Amino acid sequence: MPIHIPHLRDKLALLYKSGRHPGITSHASLAAEMGVVTPQITNWLNGNAGMQESSLPDAKLQPFCRLFMLNVEDVLTDDLTCKIGLCRMGRAIAKPITYASTL
Repeated sequence: MPIHIPHLRDKLALLYKSGRHPGITSHASLAAEMGVVTPQITNWLNGNAGMQESSLPDAKLQPFCRLFMLNVEDVLTDDLTCKIGLCRMGRAIAKPITYASTL
C-alpha cells in the first residue's frame, strides 16, 4: 500500500540540498540508492503507475528514512526544516520552505 507523504516533492528538494546524504542530490541518485529506476521516483511524486500522488510504497518508506537519517514520523510531518537541522531553537535559520498547494 502506498503511504502518503505530505509535500514529498518539496521535501525531496530540501533533502537533496541539505547534504543529509551527500551521495543523493537528485531523483536519479535517490533511485540508485533505493534500488529502483528514476521513473519510479517520478511515479511516486505524480501518482502514476498505480501510485497515489506524493506517496511512497510501504516497502520503501523505512529504506527512504534510513538513507536520510529520519524517523517515519519526521517524514510524515508537514515541514522538515527543523527536523533536518535547519533551525535553531524552533526558528528557521534557512529560508523558509514554501510548499506548493496540494489541492
